[in-house]
Amino acid sequence: SGDVREVGAGVVAALECVRAFRYILPKADVLPNIIATLFPTLVTIADGMLNTFPSRPASQEIPAILHLILKTYKTAIIVNFSPYQQSP
Repeated sequence: SGDVREVGAGVVAALECVRAFRYILPKADVLPNIIATLFPTLVTIADGMLNTFPSRPASQEIPAILHLILKTYKTAIIVNFSPYQQSP
């Protein structure tokens, strides 16, 4: 979606998914699958927001969303790197 509020809600949902499954045993393969699915999308979102012209009205919410994306990544690497994060 192009709506910044909807993107923000999706980023919050991604963060909560990573938080919910970060301490589950690695045998479950839940978190690595979540990471492999969500992180490429989060990278695309962050890249698009970094290239957004600063005078747009929604640009004031962009720093908060970028912060949440970085927080999601940090939360995912607290315990260990998933295979997706280890790949070049």
